[in-house]
Order: sequence, then C-alpha cells, then structure tokens
Amino acid sequence: MKPLRSMAMTLAGLCAFLCILSGIAYTQVTSTSQMLNGFLQFADTSSKGVPASAYPDYAKAITGYLTGQQSDLTVTAADGTQRPGFSEKELAHMADVRGLVRGLSLLRYAAGGLALLILALYWFHRQHSADREKLLADVLKGAARGAYLLLGIVLALGIWGAVNFTGLFVTFHKVFFRNDLWLLNPRQDLLIMLMPTRFFVWYAGQIALACWPVLAMMAAVIVARMRLGKQHCETSTER
Repeated sequence: MKPLRSMAMTLAGLCAFLCILSGIAYTQVTSTSQMLNGFLQFADTSSKGVPASAYPDYAKAITGYLTGQQSDLTVTAADGTQRPGFSEKELAHMADVRGLVRGLSLLRYAAGGLALLILALYWFHRQHSADREKLLADVLKGAARGAYLLLGIVLALGIWGAVNFTGLFVTFHKVFFRNDLWLLNPRQDLLIMLMPTRFFVWYAGQIALACWPVLAMMAAVIVARMRLGKQHCETSTER
C-alpha cells in the first residue's frame, strides 16, 4: 500500500471508530435516566433544601439544556412550580459545557462523514481492480491501524483515570475550558452538590462500559489483521 493511500485508510479507520465512540459518549452524557441514576446515588443537596424527589426535574432540565431542547436551565416541577436555581457562575459554566457537548455531537457526524468519504473515494478509484481481496485487505489494514491508534489513546486515558482520576479530571477541564468557572464550591454551589467527584468517577465508568463492545471490536480487528498478515507471510514463504 502506497504511503498516501495507507495514511488515508488509517484515517478512515480512525474516524469510523471515533464516530461510534463519540456517539456512545454523547448518548450517555445526555441521558436523563443515566444522570438521574447518578444523582440518586451521589448527590447531597440537603443544605440547599432540594429533596431527592426533585432530582428527576434537575436531570431533565440539565440534559434538555445540553441537547438544546431547553433554552435555559430553569428547573420546573411537575406542578409548574420553580425549583431552586443555579448561580450565575454555575449557569456560565453550564453554557461552556453545552458548547462542549455540541462539539461532541458534531464530532460523531464529522468523523463518520470523513470515513465514508475516504472509503467512497478509494472504492471509486479502485472499482475496476480485479483484485477484490486486496481491496478488502487494504480496508482491514486501515481499520486495524486506526483501531490501534484510538485504542492506545483510550487505554492510556483509562489507566490515567484509574490511577489518578482527579489529575485527569483537572487536566480535562484545563484543556477544554478557557476559564476557571468549573472550580465550584461544594458547600455553596448546587451544581457540584448534584455532581460531586464520585458522580463523575461513576459516570466515566458507565461510559466506559457502554463503549466496551466497540473497544472489543477494535481489538478483534487488530487481531484479524495480524492473523491475515501472518498467513500472507506464510504463503509468500511457501512460494
């Protein structure tokens, strides 16, 4: 495989898996039931006068805001009464979070679209080739290389999070947020009372569990490519 073609197929494989993983992450982050489950396990809002029975309203408002279904973070109960709201600092931070979630949503479409474009161009360029097995081998090789790169990044982040989640959490916020609005006071700010550190550890674990089948598929693609390469070498030796 020529260098340029090899790079293109690797990029296609990387984008294809990135599309799937980012889609899973977006679904998890914007899931009302998932967020409510986390609130019920880890939130402590008693000092704000917010009972656990109000958590469904907060989960619905936050996920609705993140997906754009709700224009603001007004939290309304089923009977129409307004729940205790968030501070200006919390609202400003959540606006940044919504931008990040929108970026995640765009990433899945951009990555998927780029992967399809590269594969379509490659197929168009090679459609008259008589060696169909080589075409499939090129696609598998690109998918394996892309899976190898992405799996390496995911595993590195996973190990970092398991060893030092706080360090990963802080670094993530410093990289993706251009301000310190995320530094909230757990004794005063309702948002961090709803989502303490244990909530984020648990949520990261839930996302990892949801992504596990895809990560296993990526590993399977790598193994399949290695076996195919080994068989090719054995065949060449026999000849």
